[in-house]
Amino acid sequence: MAKQLKNASGKFVTKSDQPRKLRGLRLTDRVWEALRNRADELDMSPADLIEHLGELGYFSKGSLLIPQDEIQDFFG
Repeated sequence: MAKQLKNASGKFVTKSDQPRKLRGLRLTDRVWEALRNRADELDMSPADLIEHLGELGYFSKGSLLIPQDEIQDFFG
C-alpha cells in the first residue's frame, strides 16, 4: 500500500479524480480508535482505509462474515 501524501496543513490530499461525498458513521470510541490507529499505521485516513477494504471486497455480498482471526490480524 503506497503512503498517502499530505498537504502543507497536514491533511490528506485527494487520491483520485473520483468525486467523494461526505458520509457519517456512528461508531463506539473503541472501534473508532482501532480504525484510526490502523489507518495511521498505514499512512492513510480512516475514510481511505474503509474505501480500501471495500475495494478488496470485504463488503461484498457473502463476505460480511469475516473470521474473527482476520479481524484481529487486521486491527492488531
